[in-house]
Formats: sequence, C-alpha cells, structure tokens
Amino acid sequence: MKRLLLVFVALSSFFLMLSPAEAASPLNLIVRNGEAFRHVLETGDWLVLTRLSLIPTTQTAFADTFSVSTTGGDFDDPVTLTNRVHVTGAFATDVIVVAGATTITPSCTLQQDNQSVNCLATGLANGTYSVTVTYRSGWSAYTAQDVFFRLLDGSTVVAERTGGRVGCGLVGLYLTAVDVAALGLTWSDGGMILSGIASPALWASPSSDTGTITWRSTADLAATKVELRTRLRTMLRQIEQDGACGIPVGTLDTADFITNAGTILSIEAFSQIREVLPGAFASARLNPFPTAITTPTISMVAGVETLVAATTLKQDVDAIHPMVGLVVTLIGSFILGGLTWVRSTSQYLGVMVWYLTLMAGWLLFAIPFVVVFLPAAALAALGFMYISKRIFAGT
Repeated sequence: MKRLLLVFVALSSFFLMLSPAEAASPLNLIVRNGEAFRHVLETGDWLVLTRLSLIPTTQTAFADTFSVSTTGGDFDDPVTLTNRVHVTGAFATDVIVVAGATTITPSCTLQQDNQSVNCLATGLANGTYSVTVTYRSGWSAYTAQDVFFRLLDGSTVVAERTGGRVGCGLVGLYLTAVDVAALGLTWSDGGMILSGIASPALWASPSSDTGTITWRSTADLAATKVELRTRLRTMLRQIEQDGACGIPVGTLDTADFITNAGTILSIEAFSQIREVLPGAFASARLNPFPTAITTPTISMVAGVETLVAATTLKQDVDAIHPMVGLVVTLIGSFILGGLTWVRSTSQYLGVMVWYLTLMAGWLLFAIPFVVVFLPAAALAALGFMYISKRIFAGT
C-alpha cells in the first residue's frame, strides 16, 4: 500500500512539472457595485453605471522561466510563453529576456503565433541557460482595451464593452427600450450582475471581479434626471476619496457642478450623458479635448487640469435665448440712443450710441448679425453728412 502511495505521489509531481505555470494578470481589477437607471433618454431604456479601477501593480517579477540550450549563440528551439499569451506593443519594450545574467532582448523576436519567442545571435557560448522572460507591469504597458466590462444575466452576457481608461474611472452600459424588449430583460432582476475581466487574449489566467446592481426605480425621465445626477456626483466623489486613485478632492466634482475632468470621466461611461443632464457640467458650454479620453495613465487627470477658473460674461449670457437677447438689445439701444440725443442735442451722437448698442448685443447675446449689418449703410451716410456739415461750417 505504501509503495502504491509513493508511486502515485511521484507520478503526480512529474505531471505537475510538465504542466505550464499560469498566473493571473498583474492588473488590480476592481468592479464596484453599480447603479441601474431606467427612462434615461426614452421611456423603458436602461443605463448601468459603476466605478471600474484598472490599476497595474508595480511588481517586476511576473515572468516565465525556461531552460534553453544554445548553439552558435542561437536558441536550439523557441520558447513558448505561458503567462501572457501575446504581447501588445513592440516586443523589445513589452518584455525583457535574460539568459543567466545577460540581457538578450535585442536578439529575440516574437514569432508569428504571437506566443513563441526565439533568440538568435545572442553572443552566448554553447551551453544550457536559465532564460527568464519578464513582462512589464507599469502603467504604460496596458490600455483600457485590456479589460472587458459586462452585464450578465446569470451566465449570459447581456452587454459588453471595454474599459474607459487605465486607472480609476466610470464605465456604463446603455440599452435602448428596443434592446431591453428584444433581450427579454426584467427590471430589478436579482440574477443580473456586473463583471470585469482582463482580456483573455492577453493572459492565460485573466484577473476578474464582479459587482452587484442597485436598481434605481423612477417613474419617468424627469425623475431619472434627478436621481442620475445625484448618483453620478456621488460616484465621482468616491473616486476622489479612493487613495489608490491619486485624484485630489475637488478635481472631478464641486459643490456647484461637475468639473471638466469629471465630465470626461462621465462621457467615457456614457457618451450622451450631457444630453441627459445638460446643466450638471461645467463643460456644458465647452468642448473637452478629445484625445484626453484615451490617455492611458492616471496622470491624465493632471493633464486635463486646464479647467476654467471662472466663467466669463459671454459664457454666462450665451445661455440666454437669442430672441430674448434681440428684444433686450433693441429696447436698450433706443433708450440709450434717445437719452444721448436729448442730453447732447446731437442726433448724430445719438445714432452712434444706438448703433454701438446693437454691436454690443451682437457680441454679448449672439443676436443675428443682419440686425447690425443692415443699419450700417444708413449710419455711414449719417456719418458722412455730419463730417461734411462740420467741414463746410468751418469754411
């Protein structure tokens, strides 16, 4: 009996040595519990929002180790990667290959199967070496496309997208009312969860995480706007308060509005968020720099700190309806022009003040330019008459 047990242990150890060692991807992937909203853009549609953290670890020992024989400085046989299935960037910058104590990365290439590595003309003497292939684990080694965010109904993938960014951010999944009906989904279904998983195309054992859903039941679009605004701002503040994110409080949300940096995170989650909450964002009258959305590092928040410190008079009055601005301008121009005429007893000066008021209305209230352009000819004629009168009066 003891002999049989020893044979079993020996065989088990042998097969374990033959099997490739697989490790989880060096990504700290965290899916927070999410919020579901309905009646967002139309009656019956769904929007699911949550916080997603995709933070690479700082470990540098995530690697595969092989025993390799060399002849004439060349590997006798390529080695096959087991942890990372294939590299995403340039091979020379994505991995480091070391034989013994010698770095031979420049002599190595990734084969067509995107999984094998061969090294030629390494300069190594004939012999057997312990070769280590180390994968990068810093911020720049990954992108938001390295993770999938999913809405699951049991084991069925209802909706899926890639992440919004590397670092801490928001992700969302939107389903139209037609989608909801076609998929046969039931609101407040306890069997539905959120899932995040590192790309299986990159890792043999991709890290993953799940989150539950809180169903925010509202009766109509107006009620959803109120609920969504409150919950969105709460999520942004939670990101600020997460020490792992490194984002100072006040960067994403303030007491009065969501900042430009917070707007970018919100748009990454749901591109039409400003249509749903038009007055919630400081950037409602601005166009955030689009490339900032794809910056794959946590420092992008600092890079987007070109925030507007205070709104200008023009930005404020731009919110006034053009027709209101036109009426205000016309009435104001006649009043100011009339007062000037009465006080100065000069019809020419009164007309000048009237026209300058029209120009001010065009600049401030964006009233139609034609209102300013048409009187220009009459004003020029009056100016010519005034100048001629002054010249002839002095002769």
